[in-house]
Amino acid sequence: MAQGENLHTLFEFQAALQTNVLQFPQPDVGTIGGITPWLYVAKLCADRDLMVSSHGMHEMHVSLLAGVPNSGYLEVHSFPIDRYILHPFQFSNGTARPPDVIGHGVVFDQNKLFSFLL
Repeated sequence: MAQGENLHTLFEFQAALQTNVLQFPQPDVGTIGGITPWLYVAKLCADRDLMVSSHGMHEMHVSLLAGVPNSGYLEVHSFPIDRYILHPFQFSNGTARPPDVIGHGVVFDQNKLFSFLL
């Protein structure tokens, strides 16, 4: 079973993992509380020999998945912010490649972001 996009706390993930039914955990950095809780869920998954996958916000999750040893699938769908950021990730041979920059890689291009206001 895949689950995670609607789990909003570490306690909910711990409970879901304890059922031993969850095979494809999908924490969402936007709903779990940020990068640190997301990484903690990834560690909980690794401790159970499970790959961690993502839900939405692929622009952010691509770097998080690249930073953990038990990365699984990158779910690609979200609002089309790729056209408003400086370093969108790239696909190469079916593999998502995170931006080659420090941090999570989501840096907005202010000119593009506010161009619709002009």
